[in-house]
Amino acid sequence: MLTEDELRVKVSELVAYARDHISMNAENRIYITNILLDFFNLTYPAPVPEKYGDFQTEIIDPIVQHAVDTGRIKPEEALLFETKVLGIVTPTPAEIISEFDSIAGNKGVQDATTWLFELSKANNYIRMPDIRKNIKWSHEGSIGNIDITINLSKPEKDPKAIAAAKLLPKTGYPACMLCPENVGFAGNLNHPARQTLRTIPIELDGEPWELQYSPYQYYTEHVIAFSSEHRPMAVTDAAFRRLLDFVDLFPHYFIGSNAALPIVGGSILTHDHYQGGAKVLPMMTRDYRRTYKCVQYPDVEIGILDWYNSVVRVKGRDREGVYNMAKRVLDTWFNWTDEDSDVICRTDERHHPYLPQQRRRIRVRPYSAQQPHGRQAPLRNFPPRREYAQHQKGRHRHHRGYGSVHSARQIEERACRSGKISDGRKRARSESAFRSGKSHVQARTDDTATCQR
Repeated sequence: MLTEDELRVKVSELVAYARDHISMNAENRIYITNILLDFFNLTYPAPVPEKYGDFQTEIIDPIVQHAVDTGRIKPEEALLFETKVLGIVTPTPAEIISEFDSIAGNKGVQDATTWLFELSKANNYIRMPDIRKNIKWSHEGSIGNIDITINLSKPEKDPKAIAAAKLLPKTGYPACMLCPENVGFAGNLNHPARQTLRTIPIELDGEPWELQYSPYQYYTEHVIAFSSEHRPMAVTDAAFRRLLDFVDLFPHYFIGSNAALPIVGGSILTHDHYQGGAKVLPMMTRDYRRTYKCVQYPDVEIGILDWYNSVVRVKGRDREGVYNMAKRVLDTWFNWTDEDSDVICRTDERHHPYLPQQRRRIRVRPYSAQQPHGRQAPLRNFPPRREYAQHQKGRHRHHRGYGSVHSARQIEERACRSGKISDGRKRARSESAFRSGKSHVQARTDDTATCQR
């Protein structure tokens, strides 16, 4: 058990850690400190240190253990308590969205997602000490490597917690683990606390969706895009449009969907969502076993991958061509029956699973003479002009194009209003990109849809 002075020091160390790693604004430091003093029933703080020990073992764990030792919480409530404390020092959802937009507008969306990912680890929404317990290895198969993960990071409930959870009333709020209402939710023994969860609103196929990171991180920067509406998963042609929009917004990530079938689908079939990340999956590196051409879409490359299960790759530079061809594959597969091979598309329910994945590969041509310093960017971006290239050479000034709730121009305008972009940059961008509404980028992009059956 900590003494009062020791607890005071730990609280000040927590404030210092939040200042350095969780983007706590200097203007909020006194306010957050006072909230923590009240939360821990302390009358005054210790000085905020410049240096401190390991966050997990020397700051937050002693604070949580103190709550257990004093009888404030039960041992099985330790994680709920930790999340509540860290939720206090995590910036509000509005602050997170504003900072994300500012980084995306000034440095590029990849920098913005990296910032959000690192923050999600720093505030223990992504619990890296637990994730490091996962067992991973790669098997060298006859066709290609297979990456295998045994996830040990999902918290296991002890018998006392299970018994206590059975006594809790069922409220139906939030409706599931992916609903937007999870942000800030205190949690209970049946539902994990989410005070440290922060999401970013986006728009896919004209609908409001949200972006967050998976707390369990099966692979590099494991990201989740989920509908703002609680509705069941469905793999339809609309899913293809959303996946294409997603890689337009975040071309450094792949995105895909589990099959919407209980036997082979994802763990949460009650909420429409997709999963992706920065990892290059082994399947993505495989070449074709057989290729095809379609008369209607001559510029689209179609082929069956040299892989263990049935995978069709649809690849091309024309978004509509890729979409239409992928839709044709989907419609054909969903209605295909071959009784001689004992393959039946449906009885009283559909049988064929379908797991679409989407990624975007960028091959760069030189920019126009007016914009010689930009490097890689998808169409509709606004690369920095020469006078600003020394500050952000090679950065993607605006990654969000069509399909974004916060479009490139909206991000710019927000940053200008907040004073986070200098007047010189405002004028240059207004006179170039915004006047024409067009980008000077000349990039060759390949949209690739991969469909597993």
